[in-house]
Amino acid sequence: MSDFYPQDRHRDRKEEGEQPYKDARETLSENEAELRNRADEPWIAAEHEGDEARSARLKSEAEDRLKEVQSEMDKS
Repeated sequence: MSDFYPQDRHRDRKEEGEQPYKDARETLSENEAELRNRADEPWIAAEHEGDEARSARLKSEAEDRLKEVQSEMDKS
């Protein structure tokens, strides 16, 4: 199914039928849906988080990042 020229795809469809193309299209749409869901997970979790929990999480992330930056500065 890795044909580079349109005439090859046309020939393949005549020989093999539409099923390989339908399977590939279905797999691609499933992969895209999974990627979209994974990309939305942090935002969905953040929407249900309270103000106090959000500020505590942000403070913790900032402190962790500050430690990383300080260790990088010490190394150089």
